[in-house]
Amino acid sequence: FFSSKRNVIIVIVIAAFCAYFFPAMHFRLYYMPKTSIGNMNIAGLDREGAERLLNQRVRDYELRATQRNGYVFHFYHDDVSIEVDTEKTLDEVASAQHPWGWPVDLFFGDHSLEQTYVTYDEKQVKKKLEQFLAAYKSHYTKPQNAKLKYKDAKYKIKKEKRGDYLDKKKTIKQLDATIRSLDTEVNLDETACYKEPTLTSRSKEIVEACDIANQYVQSVITFQDTGMEEFVLDATTIKPWIKISKKWEVTLRKKEIKAYVEAMAEKYDTAGTARTFHTHEGNYTPLTGDYGWTLDQDQEYDYIYQSILNGVKETHTPIWKSAAASHETDWGDTYIEIDTGLQKLWFYKDGEVALEADITSGDVESGQATKEGIFYVTGKDARDEANETGASRRLVLDCGTMIFDAPWVEEFGGFHHLNGGTEDGSVCMDRETMQKLYDMVDENCAILVHETMIENIIASDDADGALVSEEEFDNLEDDKYEDYTDEERGAEYEDESEYEEEYIEEEYDEYEDESEEDYEDESDEYDESYDDESDEYDESYDDEV
Repeated sequence: FFSSKRNVIIVIVIAAFCAYFFPAMHFRLYYMPKTSIGNMNIAGLDREGAERLLNQRVRDYELRATQRNGYVFHFYHDDVSIEVDTEKTLDEVASAQHPWGWPVDLFFGDHSLEQTYVTYDEKQVKKKLEQFLAAYKSHYTKPQNAKLKYKDAKYKIKKEKRGDYLDKKKTIKQLDATIRSLDTEVNLDETACYKEPTLTSRSKEIVEACDIANQYVQSVITFQDTGMEEFVLDATTIKPWIKISKKWEVTLRKKEIKAYVEAMAEKYDTAGTARTFHTHEGNYTPLTGDYGWTLDQDQEYDYIYQSILNGVKETHTPIWKSAAASHETDWGDTYIEIDTGLQKLWFYKDGEVALEADITSGDVESGQATKEGIFYVTGKDARDEANETGASRRLVLDCGTMIFDAPWVEEFGGFHHLNGGTEDGSVCMDRETMQKLYDMVDENCAILVHETMIENIIASDDADGALVSEEEFDNLEDDKYEDYTDEERGAEYEDESEYEEEYIEEEYDEYEDESEEDYEDESDEYDESYDDESDEYDESYDDEV
């Protein structure tokens, strides 16, 4: 039993030795599997066979370089002057063979030789390539990067174009590697020999830039305010404000936004400008003053800038430094009108006269005449304990003057303001009317002060002690009639006509009396003259007789 078992073992050992030894001896003479020079397979060949195949490959060498557009470059043996050192090449292949380790190499080994001892004319290859590129130049298109396109109030990414423009340096490098490995085929597209777009539609930077820019242009701000025409800030205006840098950084042009805010202020600011006021007497007069609209440009700029950054869609009331009652006429339909020429005050409530009063304005002679312009009430002051020597109600104006009651003044209206008006340009009236006005008027109410007469001229000392000389009074009357309405003119004319009729009747009566007296005197004188002449005639006649 034991003898038989030993014999089996011996047989197995001998068989294993032979199975290992004979292949090893074979691979000492022939190349092992998976042995190649470039893409030329020499596995199973002996050295002599491999040498013949290698020399034949060099003699018949033709390189086909296929392009992306389908064109093929051909490089022949004579074009490149290719030569190979067969001995060194095969020695290099042999040095990579491990016959005694054939079991491992058989399953895990790779005996490909990528670079051979090949020489060729590199300048000639470069020249040949340039000739090809020049000949097909019109057929090549350069690559185009992805880019943003704006259409229909929205940014979109326009996809990149690869083109088919070869990168000469990469192509020459790839041709060199192909020729040295004695490969006969190369796909220039697969080996990345083309110039490619540096930015694609999937690139992070352009995708983020597109999203940010769309957030900006999708902002919609609707501006609204009382009496102001509504207007909208949207993509049409915002688009030119968007700046996209070469690094795809999206920003807003701050100067453009500031210019937009300045244009808003220029259009809607009225404070300090001349505005036309339709007076109670029906005239139109220009007035200026601090009352009115003034846009807060800094805050408005910040609001617009941040709103666009956040893609806001909302209705917005402009931010005003100073505001008026309405954008139509600033003062709206509730205001106080003061006419220093007529010494009158009217309070309009919702477009209707709610109160009318005679007043006394600032003293003209002392240079304290009440200022013309557009003002507003900044405060109200009530003093119930005031007596006949003090004001009980006061409306404080932004110009520093007031409207108050003056119980110590006996009469209001007329021409008292010429040399007997208030000392600081304020306006006063009787207590009862002032209390009514005080209760009607709210703070910020507009006050429009004007003078319908051209000018009040203070007369120098007059013999009759009049405030205004006769000539100046006539001028004032003429000025007054210029501002009168047709009805007032008619009333004045009727009064003057009646006066003229009475005057003519008196003149006629006086004329009749004077005429009768003159007639009687002349008649007596005539009778006496006639008697004298008659006597003289009688005497003369007697003498002649």
